[in-house]
Amino acid sequence: DAHLYYRSEGYVGFADYSIIGDSYNAAGFAPYAVAIHIVYPAIDKSLRVRHFVSDSNQDINNPAQKFYQALKKMVEWYENERVVPLTLGLKILLDHYQAQTYPGLGSLKKLTIMHHLELMGKLLDGGLFV
Repeated sequence: DAHLYYRSEGYVGFADYSIIGDSYNAAGFAPYAVAIHIVYPAIDKSLRVRHFVSDSNQDINNPAQKFYQALKKMVEWYENERVVPLTLGLKILLDHYQAQTYPGLGSLKKLTIMHHLELMGKLLDGGLFV
């Protein structure tokens, strides 16, 4: 909820590690699981992160299948709950589900960050809770 209080506490910004963590890794790796992290606003205007994880996590084979397993869970959640505003990053993820395409893990990270930045922009502009 730092986005709600940083100004009143005298700060000009706040740290946000909700989907990428506070450590940086310049190299990629082959994951056992694919996880999609989607940030959404709660009723109290704080932020929540929902995690969608693949099922076939015994080895590093077939990341596209793992992506689709996690993406299917995300799409079902989005369609049933409607707690997250549709952003361009989220729309592109939904489009990948419809087309059954795999953009690669780097693009997945970019799309979740894209969603997060657009959502935060709307939150900070006051456009989500009016």
